[in-house]
Amino acid sequence: MQAIVNGRLVTTDSILSQWALVFHHSRIVALLPQQNLPSDMPCIDAAGLYVSSGWIDAHLHGCGGCDVMDALPKSVDTISLLLASQGVTSFLPTTMTMDWQRIEAALQNLSQASWPGACSLGCHLEGPFLSAMRQGAQAPQHLRSFDFSLLTPYLRQLRLLTIAPEEPGGLEFISRCCDAGLIVSIGHSNATYEEACQAFAAGASHLTHTFNALPPLHHRQPGVIGAALDLEHVYCEIIADNLHVHPAMQRLLLRQKGVDRLLLVSDSMRAALLGEGRYDLGGQTVNVSDGAARLENGALAGSISSLPQELRNFQVTTALSLPELLRTVTSTAAQSVGAFATKGSLTPGKDADFVLFHDDFTVEATYVAGRSVFHRNTDCCASQHPLNYT
Repeated sequence: MQAIVNGRLVTTDSILSQWALVFHHSRIVALLPQQNLPSDMPCIDAAGLYVSSGWIDAHLHGCGGCDVMDALPKSVDTISLLLASQGVTSFLPTTMTMDWQRIEAALQNLSQASWPGACSLGCHLEGPFLSAMRQGAQAPQHLRSFDFSLLTPYLRQLRLLTIAPEEPGGLEFISRCCDAGLIVSIGHSNATYEEACQAFAAGASHLTHTFNALPPLHHRQPGVIGAALDLEHVYCEIIADNLHVHPAMQRLLLRQKGVDRLLLVSDSMRAALLGEGRYDLGGQTVNVSDGAARLENGALAGSISSLPQELRNFQVTTALSLPELLRTVTSTAAQSVGAFATKGSLTPGKDADFVLFHDDFTVEATYVAGRSVFHRNTDCCASQHPLNYT
């Protein structure tokens, strides 16, 4: 057994000073006053840093020059390690709309990954069952009609699907996905308010990158966004890089949904944590400059953000308390993808996933299942990974 001491433990509703986080192997054992620790217990000194449950990113394509669609073990290892350096302990590796054989190769590669840093909670399939009218950065030539048989061999690897429910067969497809234990999110969709409400009633529970690749909110045609805001149970993703969504709209979304139905996601592509240049996303060329990743036609192509940066932004935008803010990447994120039984809070019995970080959300150390996977004093991730992709 070991204990994290001299830290500020961030729970879902408070910050505990002079308390210890006790863990054994891969599980959290207890939170208790430091004075109650056995004198012979091995301790890790947090030196005044914050300690929270590990952060969860439910929508991420890549970073550090690598992408899930590379379908290469070294790409997944790079993403996993770099995410640990950003406080992420678990995530949903997210595919793109490409030829189905490419998607299958990515899923097969993920099924064999070793996860040296952040671990997968299952794959997020973004496409190919999307609307050509709201394709965003998804390649239109690879969009497909609903076909549940394509998913059948990969049900154990999949966790969440982003779909456009207004396409023919959408409601039946949602029902089959839910019966199979999959989570359905609406995204890249041109659905009306009524169609979206039917999809949410059929079992869909998420909205992918809220406000993006969707019809704009209109007072006579509320659309998908209006339905998600109107229905209390729907979880809304948001990319809080202040580029995809204006801060004022972020505040409005927060006021409507609250921190228990809003989750920060990076939606990052391979250029994240790197510099400007030309990259690839789903077989399409992406130009990164002035903090934005765009296709040749100017459309936004994912983000180059990270959860620490988004937490900084969202704190400034909303003035949330730290426990409230962190729920958007811990408890809410875990609940939204069906992982709250083992992830998302510093609760005895849950996985020993936690992050030590500074006031500005700079990560000092990350633990996954009780194992140290990143420490700033000893790790130099930037030198281990590709610098660019052309």
